[in-house]
Amino acid sequence: MEEPILLASVGAVLRPGDHRLVARWAVGLGCKVLLAGADGAPGLLVSDPSELPEEGDPPLMGISFPRGATGVDAAVDELSRTAVARSLVLLELAGTDASDASAEALLRLVRLVRLDVSDTAIGPGGLEWLRALPELELLRAEGLAGGGRLGDDGREAPLDAALAPAALATRRLLARGAELVSARVLLTLAWPWEAPVGFGPWVQQQAVLDLSAAGAVMALETLSAIAGVRSPGKALLGLEVQRAEGGEALQSRPARVWLRGVAAGIPLLWAVAGARALWTLAMGRRAPWDEACGTVLVAREIAGLRELLAWAVLLGGLAWLLVG
Repeated sequence: MEEPILLASVGAVLRPGDHRLVARWAVGLGCKVLLAGADGAPGLLVSDPSELPEEGDPPLMGISFPRGATGVDAAVDELSRTAVARSLVLLELAGTDASDASAEALLRLVRLVRLDVSDTAIGPGGLEWLRALPELELLRAEGLAGGGRLGDDGREAPLDAALAPAALATRRLLARGAELVSARVLLTLAWPWEAPVGFGPWVQQQAVLDLSAAGAVMALETLSAIAGVRSPGKALLGLEVQRAEGGEALQSRPARVWLRGVAAGIPLLWAVAGARALWTLAMGRRAPWDEACGTVLVAREIAGLRELLAWAVLLGGLAWLLVG
């Protein structure tokens, strides 16, 4: 490999000349680089350092690695840690030795729109991570287990278990809601004290039960993570948490959910945090707690009956609580 890219990390400010430096580095690896034109549209395709413009620092839009390239995992990881990675919208790794390590690094390239990982060593887990890219429109993965093409062009079947962001957000909300309502019903049935007299005491009792139900669900999810299994709601709806970007241990995720998604159970903040998280998911981005601890939540194909069962648990539990 050529000399490393001596740039600041992704958190640094982009400096003049950085695009040229990364383009020269990529061409030195045998890549083709796509530069942006004056109007921001795709411009010059460069495969030789002498073809780079002598003046200016045109933004780097895309990189295409040659088929048969080796050492791609290290190259992609290095590229993903540069400030220039923010501007890349197209990346081709087809036919290289890229593996799941590249898939983890690619999660830092949040503006990728088109990605080709066909005929690489990326496995099903890596493909699931790539689906978490927020702006990805076309993912080519021919020759990979569970591969195909993900996009709206309709030319090929979508990747296995690919869900639209809104559908995935709905399934996540349904899984969490079914768990919370089930816990609330069980706590109500097991509550040892008689119903209080007066509206104020009744409201206090309900608040205690609500907080207890939320705490019980978080405790159950923590125990499930420690045991290496999925919580009941996730198992029912085919959801699975996976590590990405070298993230923290999965056991720390429930605490992040409690703080960032449930706002520690504080009533008003709970509603605000939940609405913000739901909006983030519906827009196709990772949940705040997943970003904080370096995880992604992926979905598997499930029978429609399982989703109907989850709805029955949620709505039936809510009806029982309201009537009871």
